[in-house]
Amino acid sequence: TNIMEHQQPSSQAADQEVIDINSDTVRLETQCENGSWKDVGPINLLNNMNTKTVHTNSSSSSSSRRKELSPTTKQILGHTANSFMFRHSHDGIDENLVIFLHGAGDTHIPFDKLGQTMKLPQTATLSLSASMKMILPDSSQSKSSNSTFVELPFGLGYTWFEEMDYQVTGDVLPNDHPRRLQSLSHAVLAMNALLSSLT
Repeated sequence: TNIMEHQQPSSQAADQEVIDINSDTVRLETQCENGSWKDVGPINLLNNMNTKTVHTNSSSSSSSRRKELSPTTKQILGHTANSFMFRHSHDGIDENLVIFLHGAGDTHIPFDKLGQTMKLPQTATLSLSASMKMILPDSSQSKSSNSTFVELPFGLGYTWFEEMDYQVTGDVLPNDHPRRLQSLSHAVLAMNALLSSLT
């Protein structure tokens, strides 16, 4: 991951970063498999902050810039033990939020650690586990289900939707398979509810 204020002019060395410390935004870039960098969007900084001075010695000043999850968001996330982790920005200024979703069978824990390692300026992190039982406004999920999403067989964990036939063959489901589409649609509705509560 690379954070830069703007693209490097071609005349500069490839390893030289150009950062305007007086800018109120920085750009977040990720490195692709082929080695190129892809712009994934800006990170907004507070106008009165200097990018070289992201820490503050005033605990009251820092806490006033921290944002807690709203009661609605907490209600949607439910009370499933150890199914998500929210962390404030390392500099105490929660101007942005990165949400991590794990792969099939994984958990949110490595991504919570990744967020701590990245230390993006003024960016809180929310790492989610597909094991969570979200409390959705329409209550369309089964009351007996252990998770809002998909539980893998043999105790292999959870995933967000049925991309494979976990019930019989273990084969990848075609993109137009009804079970895949239904579970994906349900996951989208659940995530839309969560994202709406954050705005």
